This record gives sequence, C-alpha cells and structure tokens, in this order.
Amino acid sequence: MDKNELLIGEGGRRARRRPFLIGLPLFAVALLTSCGIETIPYYYAPIATSATETATSFTFYHETSNNGSDFKGYELYYRCYDTFDAANSDLEAIENLTSASSAAPDSVLYSMENTYKFSRMYNSVDGTGAGTTPLLTFPSDAYKGSSVTYIVSLLPTGWYVTSSYGYNNTTSTTYLYRSAYSAVSSTVHKTFIPTSSIPSDSATFSTSDSDYTGTNSSTYSYGGAATGATVYLVVFAMGLGLPSDTINMIPSLPATFGSVIQIR
Repeated sequence: MDKNELLIGEGGRRARRRPFLIGLPLFAVALLTSCGIETIPYYYAPIATSATETATSFTFYHETSNNGSDFKGYELYYRCYDTFDAANSDLEAIENLTSASSAAPDSVLYSMENTYKFSRMYNSVDGTGAGTTPLLTFPSDAYKGSSVTYIVSLLPTGWYVTSSYGYNNTTSTTYLYRSAYSAVSSTVHKTFIPTSSIPSDSATFSTSDSDYTGTNSSTYSYGGAATGATVYLVVFAMGLGLPSDTINMIPSLPATFGSVIQIR
C-alpha cells in the first residue's frame, strides 16, 4: 500500500469526510464499498515553527509530500479568548489529540470545530466557507513539489499571509478575516484589526461572536485604541485535499505553533 494512503476497515485508521460538508457516514461507505475496504489519501500537516506569546508573526512551510493534484492547500483554524488560561487549556487539549498514536485527522478536526469551537480564517473574497477551496492555494500544481514559506503577519496595518514560492520565486499576499460577521452586513466578515472600509465594529470582539470565548468584550475602533478585555489567539495550520472520487475535503492533522499569542 502506498505510504500516503489510509485504510478504512479492519486494522486501518479511520478518516471520515470533512464534518461540515455533506458526506456519508462510515457504515454507509462500508456498504457501498464492494471489497469492504476503501483507501483514502493521507495528507501531511505543514511544518510549523514555534511562536511566542508576543509574536507579531509566525511561519510555517509547505510539506512537499503533498504534491499531488488532489492536494488543494492549507487552512488556518483559530479561536480567540479573553483569558490566557482558557486559551492555553484549549491549545494543550488539541495538541494532545493530535499527538495521540491513534489520532485520525478528520476526528481531530471534528473535535476542533464542535468541542472547542474553532473556525477557519477567511480571505477578502471568501464569503461562503471553504467548499473545495482552502484559504491558501497554489498557483498551479507545479508549485507543490518545491518549497513554499508562509509568513503570517499580525500587524496594526493588517493581518495577512505572505506566500513565497521556491518555484519561479514568486510571492502572493492573502489578507485575513475572522469567521464572525460584522454588524454592518451579515455577509461581511469582521477583521482582526480596524479598517476604514468596515469601521463601526470591524475589530470588536463581542461575547456573542462565534469565534470568541470570553465574558468581557474588546473594542478596537478605526483610528483609535483597543479598550476592554485583553485578547489571546490560538491558531493551527492544516492541509486539505480533495480526491477526484469524493465531494468532501479531507484534512491533515493540524500543525501547532506551540504558544498562545496575545493580540491586544
């Protein structure tokens, strides 16, 4: 068996379909698989460096074993908190899930989304969810066999990812938005820092926000300063693939940056 495949069936590791997309339960898959065993590609987590609590940037790298046409790119999953202890508790819990010898990528992602309420980050044109397109994609399959460096910048002027490709020595920039929606519009995602285009609540962390755990809000208006709660970030990176015979994205295990990051 190819080292990049997982077995579904006796003696194999389970890899369910991506939880938030339409998929068949495992017992239905088993009934529909004529030989009783289904193979699903295994995708590798990106290579992450360590961050610090006061980091204004952190870096991860493309795992070049993810070089097939079915590998689509990388996501950033995150949650924000108003206390360090709550943030660190979730960070350690997910790291423990990931490091377990029985860890299955889909099960870890399911726990991240449903137990710990982690969300994916969005880009400026990504208004409806991941679908079959991750946050960070490749210009073409030719780039997947070469080094790619992703630098995530958390700056007062903007949050963005700079992707530097070894193939053709090209770069691209992806600006980051939250999963929570702005009060300005139910289709506009909040930002992590204030912007002139979404000024009224662009970077407010409210106790009702879907991506925030806290009893105190944090307000940060355009042209002003942050007031209220201190805000902490926990973030993971993971790869996503889409085999030709399925409609559901399949995740890698998440890569940890090893630290809670204070963002205001």
